[in-house]
Amino acid sequence: MGEDPSYGTLALLIVYLYSFSPVDFFYSTAVCVTLTISYVIAFYVSDLQGEASTVAVFGELFGTLALFIVVIGFIGYTLEFSQRLAYLNRFRIIVDQMILKGERQVYDQLLASMLPQDILRRLKKGERLIADEY
Repeated sequence: MGEDPSYGTLALLIVYLYSFSPVDFFYSTAVCVTLTISYVIAFYVSDLQGEASTVAVFGELFGTLALFIVVIGFIGYTLEFSQRLAYLNRFRIIVDQMILKGERQVYDQLLASMLPQDILRRLKKGERLIADEY
């Protein structure tokens, strides 16, 4: 890919955009494609003399960076999707706990209206057989 080490900076920027930034996947892809094309034009096409070598270098570099974008994009998209799914699962658990708490209050009120306090207290302790006499 040449002696110019600045393609590593471009690769790190692509990894950052996909993995660590809050930017949406499709916006990250647009920015990375734009940066890749600008990089290729700025560093390689302007420096080359022959037209055949320009096309070859351009094709090799653009192909390598495009493959890099696709791989990192897939990894970033999968990471973002799993984080969103984990957030939704945590949110669902919190909502279910709130619903369960409300149902528990209704259950306690219903039992308190039907049973004597002594029996209710024994039920909450976990006794199975509550008959005092038969």
